[in-house]
Amino acid sequence: MDDLEEKQANLRDSLLRISGAIQVLEELLSDTPEIGENGSRESDAVKAEVVA
Repeated sequence: MDDLEEKQANLRDSLLRISGAIQVLEELLSDTPEIGENGSRESDAVKAEVVA
């Protein structure tokens, strides 16, 4: 039983680290401008001008 509880705690820790890493990556990706068709990075302002 102790062995299973230790494995459960290790798995919980691993999932917590993975969850944190995913959150960091999502935040980084949301701050990164998208790459346009010509391969250059477009800012939100440029995309807004193109749409308007």
